[in-house]
Amino acid sequence: MKLTFHTSNQLSHNSNSTMYNLTSMIESNLTRRITKSLRLHHHIHVQHLGKKWISLCSKSGVLSNQTKVKQMNTQTGTEKKL
Repeated sequence: MKLTFHTSNQLSHNSNSTMYNLTSMIESNLTRRITKSLRLHHHIHVQHLGKKWISLCSKSGVLSNQTKVKQMNTQTGTEKKL
């Protein structure tokens, strides 16, 4: 009787730890995916805002073309001309 109880206890403990491992694996995978997509979304969003800002400035004639490109590069950290 005591032995059976011990075995069932051991079994439940093992299944619990397996479930825990699976859960943490899934959680870390999801976190990684979400972070990646958020980073990508943020980058696109920043570029989009920068383009809006440039078009606004060029409409109002605030900046020359060269200054706009320089400003944009320092804002997004990219070197390509838009």
